[in-house]
Amino acid sequence: MRVDAMDASHSVSSDTQHAFSPRRRSAKDRQNRAYEEAAERVDQDADALYVFGIPEEDLTTEVRAAVSRILKDNEALRRQLLKAERVIADLHDLADHDSLTPTLNRRAFMRELNRLLALAKRHKTPLALAYFDIDDMKQINDRLSHAAGDAALLRIGEMLVEHCRSSDLVARLGGDEFAIVLPHSNAEQAAELAARLTAALAANPPMIQDDVVDLKLSYGVSMAQADDQAEQLLARADADMYAHKAKTKAEGAAAQS
Repeated sequence: MRVDAMDASHSVSSDTQHAFSPRRRSAKDRQNRAYEEAAERVDQDADALYVFGIPEEDLTTEVRAAVSRILKDNEALRRQLLKAERVIADLHDLADHDSLTPTLNRRAFMRELNRLLALAKRHKTPLALAYFDIDDMKQINDRLSHAAGDAALLRIGEMLVEHCRSSDLVARLGGDEFAIVLPHSNAEQAAELAARLTAALAANPPMIQDDVVDLKLSYGVSMAQADDQAEQLLARADADMYAHKAKTKAEGAAAQS
């Protein structure tokens, strides 16, 4: 048993010491099973006013039980924190990514594009943007179904991601329009990538609802200029894409005549 005693020889007067009843007094605490025993008689030569003891085996058992409870509570809290972190990560992912394709959505794309533009300006490095539009998307929806159209968009999104570098930024801007930002690249490199993508799509048309769907992409490119914001760079690429689309249609019509 561990025993602690309080020295009474200096703190308690002799009159007070003799005033204690000779009866033995004891009390038991239910939680820690401690025992307190008052002295039967305190005289001038007494060294202690009272004795307080806790059986060592009881103390060890209770400490171990308390530690075990704390560890269990900490583990439960850790699991709750991990779950909360996963939920927050999922919410961030949903906020930034397109709901249909494995690409960024327009909001996240514009935010990241402005960030990359600022970096390119600061470090004086080139940055290019390629803008894509699926030709005749309405016919796919009308001839097959909107589900087939969604499948086509998914395949386009997957293909763009597969052919791009990890440093490139790929997004579906809405409807059947996609964009790729190429840091440390010029307009020629962006056009080469866009041409490879359209050729790869033509060579491997996707199978959708047991039907081979002939998907074609029109594209335009633009280079970042000194004071560009995201909207300006995107607008120039969009205009170049429509010019490319019109040229392709004109060439196709001339070939048929």
